[in-house]
Amino acid sequence: MAKESILDLLTEDRFAAMETVYSERERVIPWGGWRTGLVMYLSVLEAAAIARPTNNAGKDTMEAALVKACFGNQRSFVISLTHGARVGLLFGDDCRLVSRAGQVRYHVTPDGKSRLCHQAGISLSSAEVYDVDFTSPGIFELNLGDESPIIHHPNLPARYAGECQIIAAWAQGVWFEHGVERRAKAIADKARLDVGANHGDPGIWKEHPGKMARNTAVTDLWRYLPRTADMDAASQAVSEEEDAHPVRKTFEKASPMNLPDAGTLGDAHVRDRDGLVIAPDQAEPETKE
Repeated sequence: MAKESILDLLTEDRFAAMETVYSERERVIPWGGWRTGLVMYLSVLEAAAIARPTNNAGKDTMEAALVKACFGNQRSFVISLTHGARVGLLFGDDCRLVSRAGQVRYHVTPDGKSRLCHQAGISLSSAEVYDVDFTSPGIFELNLGDESPIIHHPNLPARYAGECQIIAAWAQGVWFEHGVERRAKAIADKARLDVGANHGDPGIWKEHPGKMARNTAVTDLWRYLPRTADMDAASQAVSEEEDAHPVRKTFEKASPMNLPDAGTLGDAHVRDRDGLVIAPDQAEPETKE
């Protein structure tokens, strides 16, 4: 007999197993609060799937596809919730379930990564870079060396005045180790963002391009940050999802010190460790007859 609700899949034995995993480390939110949040998240998810099962093209909505995956592959559903219990973030804004090729996967959102960094004493910042940010009053300086910050002042008047394009995104983490400030950086150039858009959900990239660009940069930065047990658990979940989808690993993983080429970023001002400006290629593009 088919189950009528996702919540029917969560027996008390499964809740008990998740509680054991959740209690491995001290939590700010007690188990009861985390469990209540999970139940509310699944209830809202299922209600959304029932209210709008298909989109305008007649295909399953993301919510409907996810509900089907929960029923169709209960093992991946339970494993994803176990990942969630191990990481300890509240389901909703900080983490969620996603459907990948008929399986359920655990996904930590950019807000969730920021929260994990905050709990670890790491100040995380990120932003998307538009082509107009290289003209006054905009500034974008990517300084080499861990001791130098990224300087970015968006050209808001130009952004709002006309069409502009996202050409890069950056992320930076700052923390103190033995009283010394440490810093790690990552930048995702246009080619990297295109890979993410081509292998991700095109609808989300089209609707939220800035947020997805920032998420890509944070993802690249993530591997260079110091880790807590919760951050390691989140990274393990991400690694398992990438292993299940090797096409997502076709791009070359960049070092946080790798620079995008000048043709991608335009007239970017890039300074080396000594403060000297590395001039980008100023050659005029060839015009086609």
